Amino acid sequence: MRKITLFLFLFCIILQAQTIPSQKLDSLFVSYEKEGKLFANAELVQNSKVLYNYSIGKQDIKSNKNLDSLTIFPIGRFTELFVQTLLFQMEENGKLKLSNRLSDYYPEIPNSGKITLENLMYHQSGLSSTDSLFIVNTREKVKQFLKENSSINGKKYSNLDYILLGFVLEDVSKENFSNLLKNNIIQKLNLQSIFYDEPPLAEQLAVSYSKRENEQWKKTYYQNLSDYKTASGLYASLHDLEIFVSALFEGKLFGQKYVNKYIRVKDNKKRLSFYCEKTDGKEIYSINRNIKNFEIQVKYVDKNNLCAGAASNAKDNVSLDFIINNLLNAFYDKPIQFPKFSLMEKWKNGND
Repeated sequence: MRKITLFLFLFCIILQAQTIPSQKLDSLFVSYEKEGKLFANAELVQNSKVLYNYSIGKQDIKSNKNLDSLTIFPIGRFTELFVQTLLFQMEENGKLKLSNRLSDYYPEIPNSGKITLENLMYHQSGLSSTDSLFIVNTREKVKQFLKENSSINGKKYSNLDYILLGFVLEDVSKENFSNLLKNNIIQKLNLQSIFYDEPPLAEQLAVSYSKRENEQWKKTYYQNLSDYKTASGLYASLHDLEIFVSALFEGKLFGQKYVNKYIRVKDNKKRLSFYCEKTDGKEIYSINRNIKNFEIQVKYVDKNNLCAGAASNAKDNVSLDFIINNLLNAFYDKPIQFPKFSLMEKWKNGND
């Protein structure tokens, strides 16, 4: 009886994967391609298995290289999820406490006695922020900047919060951040395309473009974002990012206590990264990040251990949310929605 039950369970999973309407989803992306509206990867993953993947447009116009499933993107503030994971692991192993004060590590920083690691993690330190993050990114430069800009501004966001958390992780572990990533996340999940400190090879890396002028895409200035360090400095493929997000909800990297308190949060009042929406009785956790005209969005459906994502390096009045919702529609056997490009153009041009 147990063997029959197991067989039926596996058969249902296989059948569900086979019913993804790939051709109709393909036609959705072809419609974007015909209009020249989008360069992007899109992928649907369940239980770490790829159910659907589609790439559209160019990874790099100059080299005429097409996007594919191996293309690497700067992931911006998705980087914070990796920092959070390492913090949870270290607290779990007794190496630090999120209630520890910043002054426990850097007492020379003004007002550090009023700021906990959890304050930094929630971007509630009130510390000064800087537009020169790619310059002010070493311990001495950060400390000097905060000495010269010592006022605390309530709970205002500071992009130095996660730079400081990266320093704390390195000081506590006596390892550099790159090794921490490799030993505690990358190897555990068998990820193949996570990069830190140095960007990936040019032939792997997507180049970002702004909206078209006279039907031409314009390359975005400043492509090397690794200087942003633990604030926004990681690179990844969309696939590895989805595997990582799934692992967070599954508790593969830290205990359920941290999953429930920091990851699977429903009220969003003091959330870290994910926004929870309820649709058709399902809890869907969404995260979206932008940096230098790169955009990545991932949605995780708790009920089915399902992850849907899209990463773009060029888009003209296109919603990744619309695309990802169609990936989910396909999985749940709902109609695929197609964009109305004429209405999109009217909206973009400000016409009635």
